[in-house]
Amino acid sequence: MVNISLAKTSRMMRRRAIDHQYLSNSLCNHDGGLGVGVFAHMRDCFGMVIEELHFIVAAADQADFLRIEHEVWTGFLQTCDGFVAKETWIPTDDPERIVVMIWWNSMDEWKSITEAMCDAVDSRMEEWLRPVAFFRAHDVVRSVGGVCAPGPN
Repeated sequence: MVNISLAKTSRMMRRRAIDHQYLSNSLCNHDGGLGVGVFAHMRDCFGMVIEELHFIVAAADQADFLRIEHEVWTGFLQTCDGFVAKETWIPTDDPERIVVMIWWNSMDEWKSITEAMCDAVDSRMEEWLRPVAFFRAHDVVRSVGGVCAPGPN
């Protein structure tokens, strides 16, 4: 029993040390390059922001909405400085809700997209334009195996 307790304590302490090492590397590595030490396999996400948008779209309309939204908005976003990635989700407990998560390198790059630019892109959605039902922004503090993993974005 003592050995199990010591082993468990050792794992917890090692985990805390790794978390501390990651935070230290992230806070000290602002150039967007790879982290160092234990986390050399991870790209530094410090400063990244995620934009979360929710839309309500009837199930019967979702395929067309998703196709048009991808053509119009994803096509536009791919031309924007600072755009990293975009994910589209449908919650299993709310099948008429579409959640769009947009990753940005920084808040400044995201906010460089003007209201006029958004209005112009929205106008291309035509009858598929839906109001934003919910919005929030997130600061990225850690990403393992996702957008911040090494490789092309």
